[in-house]
Amino acid sequence: MAIFRLLLSKVVPKNHFFRSLFILVSGTSIAQMIPVLISPILTRIYSPQDFGVLAMFMALTNTFGAIANGRYEAAIILPEKDEEALNIAAVGFVFSICLSALLYLFIFLFHDRIVSLLQNDHMTYWLYLFPLSIVLIGLNDLLNHYNLRFKNYKSISSSNVIRSLTQAAAQLGIGFLKPGEFGLVGGQFLSYVMGNRTLAKQVLFQKELFSSVKGSAMIDLGKKYANFPKFSLWARLANTLAQNLINVIISTLYSASILGFYSLVNRILGFPTAIVGDSIGQIFMREACDEKNRTGKATKILKTTEIRLVAISLPFFSILYFFVEDLVAFVFGEGWRVTGTYAKILIPMFFIRFITVPVMAVLNLFDKQRISLMWQAGFLTLVAAVFIVSKILALSMESFLALLNWTLLVHYLILLAVVFKISQGNTKEERYEG
Repeated sequence: MAIFRLLLSKVVPKNHFFRSLFILVSGTSIAQMIPVLISPILTRIYSPQDFGVLAMFMALTNTFGAIANGRYEAAIILPEKDEEALNIAAVGFVFSICLSALLYLFIFLFHDRIVSLLQNDHMTYWLYLFPLSIVLIGLNDLLNHYNLRFKNYKSISSSNVIRSLTQAAAQLGIGFLKPGEFGLVGGQFLSYVMGNRTLAKQVLFQKELFSSVKGSAMIDLGKKYANFPKFSLWARLANTLAQNLINVIISTLYSASILGFYSLVNRILGFPTAIVGDSIGQIFMREACDEKNRTGKATKILKTTEIRLVAISLPFFSILYFFVEDLVAFVFGEGWRVTGTYAKILIPMFFIRFITVPVMAVLNLFDKQRISLMWQAGFLTLVAAVFIVSKILALSMESFLALLNWTLLVHYLILLAVVFKISQGNTKEERYEG
């Protein structure tokens, strides 16, 4: 650790933003790379059917996990008082418990119908683990935002790495002992348990705040930040459904093989967003909240963050645009060259998405969840419209992607313009206290 701190002080600028970014990116990079490195081993231990069960399990948990806390986790950094932040976290946790209970009831009542609908008999038993996983995912989001409130980036970074290591160790270890989907799904489940354990340390260090968690305070704060479940929850759900809808469209209009090529495109172009973009977004959220509390605006940190996002991404995406086809063919084999062709078509949209998504937190900071919902609903509607047009005109895959690219690119640019406008501060509406 002493060597790491020395290296950090020598290599990374003493600028707070870049030091925080380095901590988050380093942890996220390691966490992202571990599954990639062990993939060749996992594919030799588990069957395609096992991975199919995991994919189905993750599809369910990711969809409901995104809304597990009623989106109250996004409000944790807003109050000036830590006591209020902890009460908001408690509201989110109660929300996830209630959602899990409802899901358990639904599964008990309609278990056979659900399994039949999923067309996967192996989900018979895993369905009962699904609601509990929702609670763990929700708790992970709550703890992550609570650590973010205190700028505890090291714990967030460590949690990402520990989750990834736990998942890898469990999937490898269980897989060698007992072949079957148990290792894949079990490893995913255990990763959230261990990740939450790391993030919970920040809360445990503040045991004196526990006495401030009261039902009356939770009710008052739940009402104060009611726009999060009213609007942000549905916006998040719309976004999740839209992302999944693209996969369904490609599989329906074309084939499962073409969907496989497209999935690799998401992995290639989404990698910088997952590593750098998300990390910058977390830091931006914290810094923007501080600026808003001081000045009522968030324009300064927004402009600075946008300059950094463009400086980081423009060279990467520009170079990738000219070499992505040959690069894909070299790394994955000539048979995958078409993936490079698809990636080249989508690079403009991924670039705009990279510089837009990390600063969307402005909508939550200024209580504009309604606008977020409208934009996400528009996103879902546009994806559906592209599908209809492509089906009617019998567009090729390349034409479908081009239409999708420019449609969503313009939609992201509109969002960026709205974010800049909102960052100037509320003029007619009252701001949150603090």
